[in-house]
Amino acid sequence: MICPNCSEKIEDGAPFCYFCGEPLTENVGAEKWQEYDDIELKQRIERDKELKRKFNTMILTTTHNIEGYRIEKYYGTVFGEEVLGTGMFSEAGASVADLFGSSSKDFNYKLRRARDNAMDALKLNAFGMGANAVVGINVNVNVNLQNMFIISACGTAVNIAPLAD
Repeated sequence: MICPNCSEKIEDGAPFCYFCGEPLTENVGAEKWQEYDDIELKQRIERDKELKRKFNTMILTTTHNIEGYRIEKYYGTVFGEEVLGTGMFSEAGASVADLFGSSSKDFNYKLRRARDNAMDALKLNAFGMGANAVVGINVNVNVNLQNMFIISACGTAVNIAPLAD
């Protein structure tokens, strides 16, 4: 199959072009592309310098617009989730920290790692849809009864372009 956007040869049935990120919605609905193997996309990004540049320069923001840019296309809502266990030793350390009214470095580190993983998943999902930015990002943090961090990030995947002078 040939990508209609960049003319690169791609695998038949691919949900999007791994070279330019163009969604191929005739193969898979844009909302279903995430079922595709994320590992393969990550590997493709690592091998291709231009894809890596596009991925690394993707703008992520909590605002609904970006100063100096216009939104050209909306792809829809994207999510990134992470569930991370705290571990027995972290919980023991947190109990001691709680006893003395201080913060737990282990819990802080794990929470930061879980949040970063959720944001990376959101970014990868948006990139796979063909977006170059995500606006309106909201991050929720929950801890369940088994002391597992549940981080959910959501936003709107968009294509942006600089405003003309």
